[in-house]
Amino acid sequence: MKRHMSRRLVGLSAMAVFATAALLGPAAGFGATSHNVKFRFVGTFKNGVLKATIHGGPFNRCHGDGKTNPDNTTNYKMKCPKGTIKLHLVGKCGLNNDQCGIWKALGGTGPWRHLTGRGTFSGKISDGYLTYKGRVRY
Repeated sequence: MKRHMSRRLVGLSAMAVFATAALLGPAAGFGATSHNVKFRFVGTFKNGVLKATIHGGPFNRCHGDGKTNPDNTTNYKMKCPKGTIKLHLVGKCGLNNDQCGIWKALGGTGPWRHLTGRGTFSGKISDGYLTYKGRVRY
């Protein structure tokens, strides 16, 4: 009887561990996938607001805007086909036509609710787009 109870407890414990992992998996990072990304921001800048569209990467085609702050940072909220994403940009250069800096993913909604990641961006304003490279996890 004692041996039978021990096996039952081991079995129940194992089921509890798997059930907990299934319930907490996305929040705890289990099953999250990590991807190298490269996408383009195509947009216009007017009165401190940058309206942009993301082309490429896992996000497909997202639209949104962000207001540039005096400290040369911008927070974006972009609407994508499956949800929204939030990005934070920090400009590191901006002399004449050149633009460069770093970006960080801050989550979102839908499949992007646990989005994290970071990377760099660069390009020329006259080209009409900036290229973003980095790594994201969702």
